[in-house]
Amino acid sequence: MIAGQRAAGRTYATIGVVDSRYCRGPIRLPRVLIAECDMNQTERERLAKRLSALSLKQARQEMRRLDPAAEMKFWRNTMWDEYHTLFVLPGAGLTITLVERVDLEQTDKREFSGPKGRTRQKTAYRYIEARVDPLDRPVPTE
Repeated sequence: MIAGQRAAGRTYATIGVVDSRYCRGPIRLPRVLIAECDMNQTERERLAKRLSALSLKQARQEMRRLDPAAEMKFWRNTMWDEYHTLFVLPGAGLTITLVERVDLEQTDKREFSGPKGRTRQKTAYRYIEARVDPLDRPVPTE
């Protein structure tokens, strides 16, 4: 069951049915924000280019300026040879993926937890690009 509400220019929906026999006290159903993405494909590509030209820290700050309610869903989630950090911007109706690659370098330090002769690796992450997509499904809000 989905019941719609409008508050402050945003559309919310309450999802689910709760049987009061199993609950004590007041029943609070989760509200879900339904945001429409008002950016077309060219505007999303322009935003992706702008975020790709910035550093990782500046790109994260810019996302917070776009939507103060932005949430980080994944941090450095590995996809083949890329590390993805996923942000959901519910107010703007967007998902932004920041893509990094890793540079590995062998060091002379010995790795004591592994077999003899094994050395540690030095890891450096490089920010490559940003990917901007419309929000596909509603985001739970509390």
